[in-house]
Amino acid sequence: RDDVNEAPDLIPAEFNHKFIHERGAVSAARQGDKINPEKKSSGSQFYIVQGKKFKTSEFQRLKDDHLLGQIQPYFAQLINRQSNVDIKDQYVEAYNGQQQELMRQIMLSTRDKIEGEFGPLEDFNLSDRQIEVYSTIGGAPHLDGTYTVFGKVVEGIEVVDKIVNQTTGKGDKPIEDIYMTLSLEKMPKKQISEKYGYEYLQNN
Repeated sequence: RDDVNEAPDLIPAEFNHKFIHERGAVSAARQGDKINPEKKSSGSQFYIVQGKKFKTSEFQRLKDDHLLGQIQPYFAQLINRQSNVDIKDQYVEAYNGQQQELMRQIMLSTRDKIEGEFGPLEDFNLSDRQIEVYSTIGGAPHLDGTYTVFGKVVEGIEVVDKIVNQTTGKGDKPIEDIYMTLSLEKMPKKQISEKYGYEYLQNN
């Protein structure tokens, strides 16, 4: 989220490839990259991932979207140069014809030119484990490596689905407030591992 208020309780980002945004993941909210380039987490706000299951073709779409996000800041500069007038003409024609997919493909095709002038772009790569999890369990893979996952719903995920299905109003906020109560249960690490299958990192 970009609207998390600036506060003194920000927490340094803690990205770990073992903890991904699969369905039920609990992650820290944060301010956007422009004002929070270090991706520090809010000390109080969080979200629970509902997500969806992804098909093979959708993984490629994610990779393309990630690349487009990097191309966009430079694309206008590139096509406004006389040497790239042919690309500009193609893009304008696609734009006037409201051909969204063709516009995407034209932008993606300029990667080599943009890297040659502005520097390398970063690929969005998913591990075999991520692909398996997001294909079978579901989640939100585009958030991996950008928001800190610090917990997981192990029971009662259906409650998340009920919240998502509530009628919402302005800002996608539920018309009726939904309150949460919290209780803590202290458990030995061994019991947690046996009950929930959680593997503690060494020295933890």
